[in-house]
Amino acid sequence: MSVVEKARTVLAKQGQADAAKQAAEAAEVAEREAKRAAEAAEREAKRAEREQAAEQRKAELAADAAIRRVGEDVQEAEGRAARLAAEAVPTPELRTYARMWLRGQLGPIDVGEDAGPSELRLTRRDPAAEVVLTCWEHVRRSLGWIPSELGYEHDLARAVDAVECRCWRSFVYRVQQLAGEVD
Repeated sequence: MSVVEKARTVLAKQGQADAAKQAAEAAEVAEREAKRAAEAAEREAKRAEREQAAEQRKAELAADAAIRRVGEDVQEAEGRAARLAAEAVPTPELRTYARMWLRGQLGPIDVGEDAGPSELRLTRRDPAAEVVLTCWEHVRRSLGWIPSELGYEHDLARAVDAVECRCWRSFVYRVQQLAGEVD
């Protein structure tokens, strides 16, 4: 082999070594950058998680305060309804409507300014029924956002359901009183 060929071989081997060294350095740089990016992504995920937890806590606090306020409204409405019920003397027509409503036989009011659900036939004739039905509607309007915001399995969503059911039971109980089925 000639000197020129030997020189070319040596230079080729050095070029390969330099290329391998550069590739290794590039791989190390890429690895460091990937590690930094992963750390940054992890920090961002933790920050987002903290923000989400803070938002959840804020929603829970708002829901809890709303439930307490509405719970007080419900107690007040139940007391007012009890006072009104003690003073009321149901007419035979109202008793008939109450009995029909309990059996699902009282239809909605279909015509005129008085059009609306069958419950209106009762609430327009009995202030106590009106108070508890209005309270039930208030609960649904005021607290209806909580289950969709926090999830239906959340304890506060269950508390909303309990308050809503309490109001509905109060209305049904009042209708039962009007029908003469309970004292």
